Amino acid sequence: MADTTEMLRLMRHAADLLDAQNPLDVLPENFRQYSDAGDCLRRATAAAVAAGVASTVLRMVAAAMTDQPKED
Repeated sequence: MADTTEMLRLMRHAADLLDAQNPLDVLPENFRQYSDAGDCLRRATAAAVAAGVASTVLRMVAAAMTDQPKED
């Protein structure tokens, strides 16, 4: 039981970290020098979507594990 509780805590913590992440961090510091600003926007959007999906999956798995019936 303690292992499951710790796993759930860690999964929720990882989801919180993903939610707090700034998608613009994936862009290089000098991104304004790039000629293709659209590429930078696509990178930031992809990073935000990936973090959101990962966070959601972690929370869904944690919720499913919480709802499991207790084994006797």
